[in-house]
Amino acid sequence: MKIRDTVMLFVIVAALGLAVSTPAHAEKRVALVIGNSNYESSPLQNPANDAVDMAAALSDLGFEVILKTDVTKRDMIEAFDQLNEKLRDAEAGLVFYAGHGMQVNGRNYLIPVGVQVSRERDVEFEAVDAERLLAAMEDAGAPVNIVILDACRDNPFKRSFRSSQRGLAVMQSVKGSFIAYATSPGETAADGDGRNGLFTKYILQHILTPGLTVEGVFKRVREGVLAETSDGQMPWDTSSLTGDFYLTRPPTDAELAQMQQVAAVDPQAADDAIEIKAEMEALKKELEAARNELENNTDKRKTVAVFPYVNAGRGGTEELTGIVEDFFGQHPNTRISHSYYKLSNTHDYISLRDTLPKSMHDTLW
Repeated sequence: MKIRDTVMLFVIVAALGLAVSTPAHAEKRVALVIGNSNYESSPLQNPANDAVDMAAALSDLGFEVILKTDVTKRDMIEAFDQLNEKLRDAEAGLVFYAGHGMQVNGRNYLIPVGVQVSRERDVEFEAVDAERLLAAMEDAGAPVNIVILDACRDNPFKRSFRSSQRGLAVMQSVKGSFIAYATSPGETAADGDGRNGLFTKYILQHILTPGLTVEGVFKRVREGVLAETSDGQMPWDTSSLTGDFYLTRPPTDAELAQMQQVAAVDPQAADDAIEIKAEMEALKKELEAARNELENNTDKRKTVAVFPYVNAGRGGTEELTGIVEDFFGQHPNTRISHSYYKLSNTHDYISLRDTLPKSMHDTLW
């Protein structure tokens, strides 16, 4: 199926702090999101931003989010314990970690801020063994556990080590788990030149796409990272999931039957058809929820804006900026509460905050 070249920008804005509700999932979902940037040795540009942006996306997907940035070892262990408690009556748990990580003697360690490491054996005492995280999730007993590690940066202490292993090692996963790494075992990943790390940037582009399984999301992430790095960085994942897990809503039985019929003729057309249909249904629910809130809150103003936006090429950002400026000039008391828009001729969700000039941020958010 050839998707139309027209690009539709859907922006939901709220006045007086009134938030737009998103479609809820029936099951309880809990996410722990950690981003460590402020290291004394080898500080990183992106992880704290990665954590904030991932927390927002996961909240939109119905997760109860525990967000931590620039945490010490004690704070990290306490966060694991908090996650363990919340997962005990949950159907799915997710952990996202961005920051320094390394392997020593085949074991992976997540590096807190404020650590003092002068030799390799110090890591065992100063850092947090990633297996401790997996153990906390397994002990809670949630049927689905997802771990995302954007932690394969180069070893920040390599000058102090006589021998150094690159990247992270593959961890043994328990039943019902999915573990995603920023790059393949024993390799290092790029921190990124923009707001987000390279791996996280592509996660944010695809995680909100309706109708994709978690494996489907990370296949698209892998495609994007490989393309941008000319095959220099290949995201890796391992799975012991026994069924399909959808970060957004799953396709209905009727949609699955329709996909099977179309796939017999054109597999790509089947994927496109179900994705577009799911997107339209999700948008319809959001608009209906906003309409209901307007009716129930006559003393508060909410505006739902749908901006048509064409030619998302080199001139697209300027056109988008003009459209948004005109709208908010007419509605000065509004604020943006949903900050991603969909390019209908691609699979990407693009950050509105990253696209618009920084001079507009204080006004719109």
